Amino acid sequence: MSISKQKIDELKKIIKDDFGEELTDQEAHDAAFNLVGFYDTLMQCAVEDIQAYIRTGEIPPGTSPEHAKWLASEAERIKKLIDSKNKPA
Repeated sequence: MSISKQKIDELKKIIKDDFGEELTDQEAHDAAFNLVGFYDTLMQCAVEDIQAYIRTGEIPPGTSPEHAKWLASEAERIKKLIDSKNKPA
């Protein structure tokens, strides 16, 4: 994965402004890489939850009410998108 110098500089500024820490370019690059990996993992989990909900109609055990509401909303949005793609023109 390639992260632009501009994005590295933006991250360095955010870290400096929010936490008072100055990062080297390498430290900022590593942090950005880890953040992207973290959010990729979160997205994969969300997609799996949405797919399971669409398939079964069940909210995963231990799901918070806020996440359950979001999950149902996203599943409905995706079902509508799929239906619109499958309609003949």
